[in-house]
Amino acid sequence: MQLLVSPDWSEVDQALQQQGVILAAAHIGPPKYAMNVILDRFAEPAIVTNTGDMPDWMSERGGLFLDPRDPETRSQVLLKGAMQLRKGGVLYAAVDGKRAEDKLTIERFGRSWQFSPGAPTLARMLGVKSFVLLALWEGNRIVLRCVPIQAPDRSLCAEEYQRRWIMAYWDVLSSVIETSPENLRFLAPPLRKEFNA
Repeated sequence: MQLLVSPDWSEVDQALQQQGVILAAAHIGPPKYAMNVILDRFAEPAIVTNTGDMPDWMSERGGLFLDPRDPETRSQVLLKGAMQLRKGGVLYAAVDGKRAEDKLTIERFGRSWQFSPGAPTLARMLGVKSFVLLALWEGNRIVLRCVPIQAPDRSLCAEEYQRRWIMAYWDVLSSVIETSPENLRFLAPPLRKEFNA
């Protein structure tokens, strides 16, 4: 039995021949698994993550780690992400985090879901392609799903572009929430409120 199943990377690889790529993660499924795959699969990716709970050996594998929780580096996350994309690299970040000062909110499943506009801002500014990348439990296997985000029209105002990008991202996320609750991580940022964590 194959425990780990990789996605079809062909669209990502094709996009990387032209420009950088955003891989939009979420706080669902097996923690840190997709991040490990990113580190193995792509040269020097930029990863937005809480470095405080990251094992030492992971930071030694290469890549640029940007911590949005660190006050000293928070203001540099978008700038360094833009630099990474401009040089044709991969930027991996969870869009459903709560550390951003600006947030977009969606009402669904009887609660509010908050999203950072950082990734869609970079997608609009630089015209790069974006994909939702999720590691999910499917039966007895961990399966990586990579789904392209249909880019909104860049002529839209920034706020409308961000909202439409987030809604495309949310469509993928909500289908996971509806069909495979085993992938919900109840202490992850989107669900902490319910558990006072």
